[in-house]
Amino acid sequence: MLNICSEGNEYNLPNEEIIMSEEMLLNRLEKSRESAKKGHVRDAEVVISDIRKKYQL
Repeated sequence: MLNICSEGNEYNLPNEEIIMSEEMLLNRLEKSRESAKKGHVRDAEVVISDIRKKYQL
């Protein structure tokens, strides 16, 4: 099993550690890949730029 700590995970346990089985991890990876194929991705540089503008960094 793999320990995963994430905000807003599918189990609605923000900032809490969850234990994820290999099957659960592979399902999340598959969902992520499907989402990326649909174009639901943003370039990291754009995201960083947006955060810097938002927080005036």
